[in-house]
Amino acid sequence: MSDALWQESISASFSCITSYFEKNNSDATPELTFLRPIAITAQNNPSGWAAKEDRTSLLDIIEQKINKSIRIKYFDNNMAPDVNGFVVEKRKSADIYVNKNLNYCYSRFIVAKELNHLLMNENGDLKTVEYVAEFIELVSFLMLDSTPKDDGQASENIAYYGAMELLIPKQYFESDWFKSNNSNHDIALQLRCPTQIIEIRKDKEIQNKFLEIYEKF
Repeated sequence: MSDALWQESISASFSCITSYFEKNNSDATPELTFLRPIAITAQNNPSGWAAKEDRTSLLDIIEQKINKSIRIKYFDNNMAPDVNGFVVEKRKSADIYVNKNLNYCYSRFIVAKELNHLLMNENGDLKTVEYVAEFIELVSFLMLDSTPKDDGQASENIAYYGAMELLIPKQYFESDWFKSNNSNHDIALQLRCPTQIIEIRKDKEIQNKFLEIYEKF
């Protein structure tokens, strides 16, 4: 699996998050003692995934970067019980579909993952489907250093890293608050992110992978 794919995924997300903090005049420094969840949508968006303190959302920034409108929709899991979400990209728009039975935090993570796909696929039509089994396999090969089935699947899974950078960005991960004695569960509640994702992000091997990429910025 090419290191360039890791760097592309995380770098794309890091660029968006940097713009996010700049546009919202946020004080994203290591001295942060309180962290707000990253706003995926604007405050007036009916999907309700906004942090009301922030005026500009990730959706706003990514729409500008890819020059397409992005809509977030729900689907009934009875149609596809093992599917968490997927994105359909067209010439001028993209629709992200989320399983309506996912909880709030996992919904945010799946949307972040699909947003990273859009950042990495700016040309042509895109259709991706994320299965529960994919995520389990991702965690398996990250934690146990096994090999994914093929490079195509591995490149898809790399977008999970991009999603982590969108919801748990470098600026947050290096903050005093994140490094405090707060439990993973408390951090997850604060950032509106699945606890399992916090645990993965704090794993030493995963930290080293992110650090390797940060050093190349």
